[in-house]
Amino acid sequence: MEQNQSAGKPERLLCQKETRRRAGIGATTLYKLIKLKQFPPPVKLPDSAAVRWLESEVDAWIAARIAARNASENAIPGFEATSAGHDEEDKLEAAGVQRERRERRSSKRTAEAV
Repeated sequence: MEQNQSAGKPERLLCQKETRRRAGIGATTLYKLIKLKQFPPPVKLPDSAAVRWLESEVDAWIAARIAARNASENAIPGFEATSAGHDEEDKLEAAGVQRERRERRSSKRTAEAV
């Protein structure tokens, strides 16, 4: 197997099920993203139809999604993303904001139905 240069340990290969579980996506989305060159392509195993994904590439894809999310969240006035997570007060405030948004959407749907 290929060596992971940063850690000096063998590169781990992930099956499709594990790749999808880690990325939080379904099979259709996985292959759609690969086709669009937005997800690392699989490695074909010799003498087999089986394919696997390099763990480091899947982890890097996940890290890139997190970085993109954090960059866009930082653009929202009054919002500051932290790698350590939110404290209890921030969680309560976020829950209140989400509740208000749900209520607004619900009242819009009710008004449209009338």
